[in-house]
Amino acid sequence: MKYFMRGLGQKFKAYLPEYKEIIIEGYNTKPYSAYIYAYENICSVFASDYTLLNDLIIFLKEIFLISFTKYLTDQDSFEYNQEITNDFFGLLFHLLKLNPVILFNLDILEDLISLIISKLGFIHIDSLKNLFYFLELFVTFERKQSSKLIDENTKKFYFEEKVCKLVKKHGHEIIKNFITLTVYKTNKNLFTYLKDFVIILIEMFREDCIQWFGNCLQFIPSDCLTQSEQIKLINYIKGADASGVKDSLKNFYKRCEIRYCRMRTFN
Repeated sequence: MKYFMRGLGQKFKAYLPEYKEIIIEGYNTKPYSAYIYAYENICSVFASDYTLLNDLIIFLKEIFLISFTKYLTDQDSFEYNQEITNDFFGLLFHLLKLNPVILFNLDILEDLISLIISKLGFIHIDSLKNLFYFLELFVTFERKQSSKLIDENTKKFYFEEKVCKLVKKHGHEIIKNFITLTVYKTNKNLFTYLKDFVIILIEMFREDCIQWFGNCLQFIPSDCLTQSEQIKLINYIKGADASGVKDSLKNFYKRCEIRYCRMRTFN
């Protein structure tokens, strides 16, 4: 269908309202990720058409609401509907590349980011990759050549008014999730993605991370990091010692693995 739309170009615009109705009606009926992919195909052809911008934003909101009020309602449903979780998060990072304006003008962007942060702990590997790839692209948005469709001033505005404000609002929750998920889920794939994302946050929001980590040290059991090791981690962050931070976090995970094995043995 993407190539058919591309072949017709502007002539296909006349059929978009009807095609949208088919997608929404079908997605409301069946939890098929093909409907998410159909929206992505539309964006891949028409994201640069600013006469359709508002329609694409509203359409994305409808896809979001159906996904998270009907099919992805709790942790179990995230695991059960793995194709939807995979393709939805994949859609988000593709939108940042196709035309960031669609995402940054979504009136439920904060709700979307809040929901993603609350779901950092699910394990389905493909969905996990797409989720963290989106978060990384979102946070490092200003550094990337995300789109030729926006100028530098607009990119800077989105970064300061959307990205920075949302990261600063939810940073404490991200670090708390990182710590508690590492301690109590102790999954290597999950830890790897969390660690890499947290290191990006430390690099970009160092002063905030010092405070976030400082406030969350209480969630680290002493057999995962001793008090002196916790202080060392904070000092590594303060001193912009990337190597020290990485070593501390790897040591943290290794201790969590030992703790997890020990608790399984005793239980």
